[in-house]
Amino acid sequence: MTDEKKRELHDVAQALRCTSTPCGNCEGSKCHFWSEDETPEEIRHEVGDTWGGCDCDAVGMAGADAIQELLCEVERLEEENMELRIKMRGDCGVCAHRNDPKMCAVCLGHEDRPAWAYEGSSL
Repeated sequence: MTDEKKRELHDVAQALRCTSTPCGNCEGSKCHFWSEDETPEEIRHEVGDTWGGCDCDAVGMAGADAIQELLCEVERLEEENMELRIKMRGDCGVCAHRNDPKMCAVCLGHEDRPAWAYEGSSL
């Protein structure tokens, strides 16, 4: 994941926190989701000409997108992790010696599986 992507996800998390709590740690115009609109005439004298705040709909959708993207990344990493664990620890289904009963007896009889070899390796 790139640094830019991490920053983007950090910004989404910050905006979710901001919009979920009254008077939260609002960053104001620094926030990617900040927007300003003209203040309605009837309250303009109390709050000024513009009314600013986070676009809560955009924050919610960005949060949902971020969660979905992170879930996909977690699934990809879990699959990659499982492949690496199989290669490191051994799985009879991908062992280069799985059809040799003598090798299997040696391998299965030891916890560290000394005869196991990944069939896709060049060794």
